[in-house]
Amino acid sequence: MNNAGGTLFGGMALNLNQANAAVINDGGAILGGLDVSVNAASLSNAGGAIRANRDVSASGVVSATAT
Repeated sequence: MNNAGGTLFGGMALNLNQANAAVINDGGAILGGLDVSVNAASLSNAGGAIRANRDVSASGVVSATAT
């Protein structure tokens, strides 16, 4: 799933389950009002943001760089 430069938002929670796929969030935002959960084979988050007001979890191979 490619969210590079885009925004995914869940008003209460956002659960992204792509256990056999790559999630690309480079320069993008994955946001949840309360919780965010990302389950993917791999997650690229270079310059991106994954945020929630309560809990954030990620599983799989995660790579990220800060700018």
